[in-house]
Amino acid sequence: MRILFVSVLLIAVGLIGGCGIITAPVSGPAAVASNMNFSLQGPVVDQNDKPLDGVLMSQRLRHRFWTPVRGGAETNESKLRVMDGQYSVSERGATLDLSFTCDGYYHTSYSMSAADWPMVSTPYGAWNMKGVGVLPVVMYAMVPRDEMNLMIYEGRSSDGPHNRPISLEIEKGELRARNSAGDIDPVDVNLPAKVTLRVNGKEGGFVRVEPRFGYAPMQACEAAPESGYEPTLVIDRERLREMRLARGDDIVNGHEYFYFRSDGRYGKGMIAWSSTFARGEKEPRAAEFRYVLFQAREVGDRRLVSRRVISK
Repeated sequence: MRILFVSVLLIAVGLIGGCGIITAPVSGPAAVASNMNFSLQGPVVDQNDKPLDGVLMSQRLRHRFWTPVRGGAETNESKLRVMDGQYSVSERGATLDLSFTCDGYYHTSYSMSAADWPMVSTPYGAWNMKGVGVLPVVMYAMVPRDEMNLMIYEGRSSDGPHNRPISLEIEKGELRARNSAGDIDPVDVNLPAKVTLRVNGKEGGFVRVEPRFGYAPMQACEAAPESGYEPTLVIDRERLREMRLARGDDIVNGHEYFYFRSDGRYGKGMIAWSSTFARGEKEPRAAEFRYVLFQAREVGDRRLVSRRVISK
């Protein structure tokens, strides 16, 4: 009976290998720990919150498990479904990738993993799903190239103005000890007291933009407000510290978004640290920021339609 059991087990393992299951040297507990329950749901809408029907959702799930002979193994499972105004996914695995396509709209995708949860990655950055059960899938209508008549500026604070519509002023911060022994948190080294954005032109100012959960911040800013502009945009030390500790692709914690107006031309933009802080760094990095600006070519034109991914 023992010989028969081993033979049957070997045949079963051979069949598993023939079904596209990938084996790897992973222990049983590690294989279990690398999986989690993914549960996502929400509306499928366009940028104007109109429900979309006939959206094709492609799903790819990678699941890890353990076999007594070959050890760790992985499966890759794919599904295709049609979504009408809503989507819902409930799976268990190591990674889950969702892709959405619809005629007349730009493709979008969402990726998540047990190792990286609760962050959900998109082409324009990552959303933090901690304590959140609903994630809208927002698809943006395709726009003819000649309707995206915007000037684009990209740079870093160390570059200088270079005829940019805005400039950055970095005020040096005081290095503060955490205790009486004089210990210093490395993240506070070269942390500015504040960063001030100013407009290089007349009739200028800024309007801060608060990201709407699930909506790509820059793509969603399609029309600049006509009024409400403040002369400067100030990012204080506490917020700079939060941004520095965040992941580079963290949409909410790692970036600041804004509309601006300079010499009668409207625009939109974002600013983030050039590189985020990593615990264990041997030498503190200098305070440097990167920014991307979109500005209308025509004076008084508040249309700021763009589809370029700039949040990461």
